[in-house]
Amino acid sequence: MASRNMTIILVGLLLVMTGMIASIHYSDSLVFAIENHGNDNHTIEVKIFNDDSDMIFAETYLSGPSTGIYVPISASALGSYKYIVTMDNKITKEQNVHRSFPRHLTVEIYDENSTRSDETLRLKYSFA
Repeated sequence: MASRNMTIILVGLLLVMTGMIASIHYSDSLVFAIENHGNDNHTIEVKIFNDDSDMIFAETYLSGPSTGIYVPISASALGSYKYIVTMDNKITKEQNVHRSFPRHLTVEIYDENSTRSDETLRLKYSFA
């Protein structure tokens, strides 16, 4: 009897832990990060539009050398979103994101003479 109770407790704990892990990996947010791999300060403007072309987010960030900024945005609706990212009011890039499961957009900044990238502003899209 004690063995059966222990088995039931262990199975219950396993189910609870599985649910916790699933909730950690799933988020009701759009997420982006800004990573400055360069040696200069940069102003980064991020705008996000939904399927209806309504702007749902607009913020400007100052990104210093070797810094990172992580930003979750509440957006519970699944669908397509467009990110428009502008660096120093000079370089603008767009990235469409279809949110059917958690995804993550990273804004990467590099110096013009960087050996790590041939772009000074790069948008990288990945699974969260």
